[in-house]
Formats: sequence, C-alpha cells, structure tokens
Amino acid sequence: MSFEQKLDAQVPLELPFVDETGREVKLGDYFGQGKPVILTLVYYECPMMCTQVLNGLVASLKDVPFEPGKDFEIVTVSFNPEETPKLAAVKKQTYVKEYGRAGAQEGWHFLTGRLEPIRRLTHSVGFKYALDERSGQYVH
Repeated sequence: MSFEQKLDAQVPLELPFVDETGREVKLGDYFGQGKPVILTLVYYECPMMCTQVLNGLVASLKDVPFEPGKDFEIVTVSFNPEETPKLAAVKKQTYVKEYGRAGAQEGWHFLTGRLEPIRRLTHSVGFKYALDERSGQYVH
C-alpha cells in the first residue's frame, strides 16, 4: 500500500470516534487547542508494522523534552472498525507505561470507530490500506 501526502489538507474534525474509556468523542476534541497533534493510524491487533510504528514513536518521543497533554497531544486511531475501546485501553496502558513520561495518560488518546469515519479520516490524510480476506490482516 502507499501513503499520499496531502499537505495543507484539513482533517475532518467532526468525525465521531470512541476513546479507550468507551466515551464518544469527536476528532476535533484533540485539535484546535493551539498545540501540535501527532496522529498515528494503526490497528491494535496488527502482528507487525503497527507495533513498530508505535514503538518508534515512543523511542523518538523519549528524546523530546515536551510534555504530552501540556505541550502536544498524541491521537492514535485504529483503522480496523472491528476493534474495541477495551483493546484500545490495553494498548494505551502498554504504550503509556513504555513511554514513562508525565502527562502521557492525559495526552495520549487511543481511539476506535465505525467504518465510514475511519475511511474519511484515512482518505483525508492519504493513508491507504486494505483487508486481505485470506489472512484476515490489513495490508498497509
């Protein structure tokens, strides 16, 4: 699959998702606060690449002196509409612990959602993926 850069494109902030606590949120709840937002698109049960992406993010952020929640937000969205807030909560716990930084619990958000909002978000940022029916895994 590929990634098509869409520089200066607007992410649709009205899109509904569910956070790791089961609370309904809008993507815009994390944007527009005058802080940068790191957006990662993964699926939580990915057997390979998504784990590497999140591990790399944590390793990189450990070198950044800024505090999540105060200086920036991290929004991780699953592109698998079958994944649940419970699974998102497990991933959050794992990565917040690994990151080990004050503010990570409040500043790093793990979201799940329905197919259409996921499609609109991934399209808006040029992220391409497809479900491989044979393996049941996503190609991305």
